[in-house]
Amino acid sequence: MICGLVNCGYGLRVVGSLWRSSVVALVTALAIVLGCGTAFADPSGSDSGVYGDPAAAAPYWQAQSLEDNCGAMSVADIVGELKGDRPTEAQILMVAEQTPSEMNPGTKIYAPNTGGISVGDLPVLLKHYGIKAVESDTSGPEATGLNALEQYLGARRKVIAYVNSALIWDTHDQRTAADHFVVVTGVDANKNVVHLNDPGADEANTKVAVPTFMKAWDTSNDSIIVTAA
Repeated sequence: MICGLVNCGYGLRVVGSLWRSSVVALVTALAIVLGCGTAFADPSGSDSGVYGDPAAAAPYWQAQSLEDNCGAMSVADIVGELKGDRPTEAQILMVAEQTPSEMNPGTKIYAPNTGGISVGDLPVLLKHYGIKAVESDTSGPEATGLNALEQYLGARRKVIAYVNSALIWDTHDQRTAADHFVVVTGVDANKNVVHLNDPGADEANTKVAVPTFMKAWDTSNDSIIVTAA
């Protein structure tokens, strides 16, 4: 549960004459007791209108060198963010080529030039690195949509979105079906932009207008892979 000073602030009245440092310490302690966690210390919440930390995520971006390995590279990005050591493209592909698929029994998660990794197998690849995640869309099991995305990022959870690349890149390819995975690293509600570590882009931390991102994301029924809380 995320709660702010509005919900936990009565603790301030208890310490009326104490020094400011004592007030901060007591409020933090009350937050933990009341189940507010460390929300006070999280700079990526609704108070600033900025969710996530694109700058911190940027060093873990890496461009894909193959046409169909955006899913693997998005997983490598998240492994780097959470573990501090991003697998190389060769390393992540080797793992994917050896890991049994849960979506297509009898096959491996990835084989070159066969269309890439199924969205439901991305959590399987993340699990290999000790990261729990779930795939979801508008039918469940996890909430999705822009508000949910903001909450996940504000809670420091990591998100891969399944989008239409032509809408993201403004190209003339097909624009009706999702065909590309990107790591969503931030949402800036003040500037109305979404920050991406897009393995198909030329650099880390690319920015896309919220309406454009939502249109591209809608082609997959807002499908996401989100790490566990």
